[in-house]
Amino acid sequence: MLKRIDDYHWLVPRTGDMRVEGLVYTSKEMLSHIEKEDVLRQVSNVATLPGIVGRSMAMPDVHWGYGFPIGGVAAMDIEAGGVISPGGVGYDINCLSGDAFIKHKHGYYLRMDEFENMWQGQNIRCFDGYNNQIVNTKIINFLKRKSRKVFEIRTKRKRTIIATEEHPFYTKDGMKKVKDLVRNTEVAVLPFKGVPYEKPGDEIIVAEEDIKKVLLGLEKDSRGHGLEQIILHLKRRGLLPLRYDSPQLPYLLKVMGYVFGDGTIYFVNGRGKGSTWFYGKPEDLKEIQEDVGRIGFSCSRVYLRKREHRINTAYGKFEFESVESSCKVGSS
Repeated sequence: MLKRIDDYHWLVPRTGDMRVEGLVYTSKEMLSHIEKEDVLRQVSNVATLPGIVGRSMAMPDVHWGYGFPIGGVAAMDIEAGGVISPGGVGYDINCLSGDAFIKHKHGYYLRMDEFENMWQGQNIRCFDGYNNQIVNTKIINFLKRKSRKVFEIRTKRKRTIIATEEHPFYTKDGMKKVKDLVRNTEVAVLPFKGVPYEKPGDEIIVAEEDIKKVLLGLEKDSRGHGLEQIILHLKRRGLLPLRYDSPQLPYLLKVMGYVFGDGTIYFVNGRGKGSTWFYGKPEDLKEIQEDVGRIGFSCSRVYLRKREHRINTAYGKFEFESVESSCKVGSS
C-alpha cells in the first residue's frame, strides 16, 4: 500500500474512509519494522478522523499505539468539525476500577462509575505530588475502557483498591506503578475517607417569610425599604428560598463554620452596616474568597498588617512580631 516519494518519504494512498493521504518519514531499512508492527493501519485510521487536514503523518520512531500510532502526527480543523484524540495528545493507561471511591471536595465520596453521568463541573480531592499537598481539582474528562490485566491492592488497615498495572501509587520512594509494588511496601492514603454521598432533598430551609419574621421582629425596626432590598439581593443570588439542594449551601456552611471559629462578624452600632472578617494564611484566604464568590458576594483583597505581640505567662514575658493577613466582606 506504500508509494515511495524519495529515500525518506513514503505515501499511504487514500482508500476506504480515509479523508486524506498518509505520509511516513522513514528509511528503507526501518520500513520493515514499521510494516511488521502493522502501524500503517493506524496511520490510515487517523486519516479517517473528522476535520483532519493535510496528511496523517508518522515519524521515524512510529510504533503501535492506542488507536493513534505513537509517533503519529495529525492536524485538525475545528471549523470543519475537528476532534481531539486522546491517543494523539497522549494519556497514560493507569486506571482504577469503577467501584473505587473518589472523594469530592465537599467531603463525601462516590464510586468512580457514579461520576460517569455527573462529572462535569465537579471538583475532587487530589494529591499534588509537586507541592506535597492535598488540593481540589476539576475533572476534565471521563474515560471508560476494559483492561486485560488488573491487580487488587490490600493494605493492613483494610483499604482495598483495584487498578491496572500501570497505575501509580505514592510511596516513600516516590511514585511507583502497581506492577513494581511488593509486599510490605508503604503506600500513602487519605487519612479521612469521607462520608457516603446522599442526594439532598429539595425541602426549603429558609423562606422569604423567615427573613421577614426575623427582621420585622427586631425592636424599634426602622429599615424602611431596607427589608425589600435585602430580600431582593438574596433572591438575585439564588439564596431565597434556600433549599437543601441549593448549590450555594455547602459554601455557605463552610463560611459560617469559619466565621464562628476564627472569623469575626459584627454590625456597626449593633444595627448598621455589617462586616465579616477572615484571618489566615494568604493561600487559605484565596480559597475563602472563592467560596464567598460562589455564594454570590465579593470579598476584599488580602490585607497585610504587621503586629507586635506581648504575652505574660507563668513562664515569663514573651514578645514577638508577626504579619497578619485578612480579608473582609462588607455586605450586610
